[in-house]
Amino acid sequence: MNVVDSTRKSLEALEQRIERLEEANRLKDEFLSALGHELGNVFLPYQFALQLLQHEPANAATFEQVRAMLEEHSGNVEWFMENLRTVSRIVRGKLQAERKPVDLKEIVEQGAGRVQSVIDKHRLRISVSLPLQPITLQGDSKLLGQMVEHLLQNAARFTDPGGHVWLSLARENGEAVLRVRDTGMGIAPELMPRLFTLFVQGDPLTGGWGAGLATVRTVAELHGGRVEAFSPGPRQGAEFVVYLPV
Repeated sequence: MNVVDSTRKSLEALEQRIERLEEANRLKDEFLSALGHELGNVFLPYQFALQLLQHEPANAATFEQVRAMLEEHSGNVEWFMENLRTVSRIVRGKLQAERKPVDLKEIVEQGAGRVQSVIDKHRLRISVSLPLQPITLQGDSKLLGQMVEHLLQNAARFTDPGGHVWLSLARENGEAVLRVRDTGMGIAPELMPRLFTLFVQGDPLTGGWGAGLATVRTVAELHGGRVEAFSPGPRQGAEFVVYLPV
C-alpha cells in the first residue's frame, strides 16, 4: 500500500468516526429535550395541586382531592426515577442483574397490572395469555419487571385509542417466550436497525425519551436472552418477542 492509499483510508476512517460522533451528539440532544419534556410531565400534578390549594377553599374536601391525586401520581414518579437510574447504569456499563429463582409468570402478571392505568388512559383493549404453571428462571425480578412494563408502555404509546394490545407468555423449546403485539403505528423499515439503540425515538410526537427499548434489550441480554421486533410497516402494528433461557 502506497502513501496515497494509506492517507485516503485514514481520512475515510476519520470521516466515519466524525459521522458517528455527530450522530451520537444529535441523539444526546434529542434525549435531553425528551427528558426535559418527561420531567415536566412528572412535576405537572404537583403544580396543579399547588394551584388547587391556592384557589380552592382550604377544607377537608380540597385536601382529600389533593392527597388522592398525589398518592396516585407517586407511583409514576417512582417508576420514572427507577428507570432513570437504570439508564444511567446502562450508559456507564454498570447495570448488573441479580441471579436468583424468580417466577416470570408472576412478574409479567404484576407488570401488566401496573400498566393497566396507562392502557385505560389510552382507551385500549388488552388481551393477556399466561401459562397455568409458573415459569421459573434465574433472574432479577426488578429488571425483568421493568422490561415487561417498557414493552407494554411502548405498545400503549404508539397505539391509537380503540386499538388492541396482546400480551402472552409461554414456554417454547426450552425458553420463556414473552410477546407483546399491538395494532399501533408500526415500525418503518429504516428504523429497524436502530430500534434498540439508546435514545433513539420512534416518533418524537408520541413522547417518551428513547430509552425503553434499549433497556428491554439490555435486560434480556443480561439474562442470556434476546429480543426481536417485527412489523409489516407503518400503521400496521408491531410485535416484540423476548426469548429467555429457563
